[in-house]
Amino acid sequence: MPFKKLFRSSGKSADGLTQPAREAIVDVLHYCMYADKHVAIREDEFIEATARTLDWDANISYEYYEGKSTGSVSQALASKETRKAFFEDLRSRLPRREDRELALKLAEDLAESDGRKVHAEEKAIAMIREVLATG
Repeated sequence: MPFKKLFRSSGKSADGLTQPAREAIVDVLHYCMYADKHVAIREDEFIEATARTLDWDANISYEYYEGKSTGSVSQALASKETRKAFFEDLRSRLPRREDRELALKLAEDLAESDGRKVHAEEKAIAMIREVLATG
């Protein structure tokens, strides 16, 4: 993490997102990556590169959150009940329409990043689209 990010002069972030929204976006991406039970290196690289473009809170290690996110996604993929709670939580952390649109766009880009889009990924994106409906 660059030293200059440790001391911000204002409370505004460069990416316009709240930290919960950044974390929700990472959760969306991890959900899409693990939905087809095939983790491609390009998908992992895509998530890492995307996370680096976000103005991550200097007090929270991305590496720490990444582990937390993958655990949450594993639980969500394990049962219908935990999946429902996971999606409700995502929606609550992405209250702004533009944040939800960004999360969905990044999910679609992730699905295409490895050159193969399988049914499980399409189903995951459809679920995310429904949860993040921007109407």
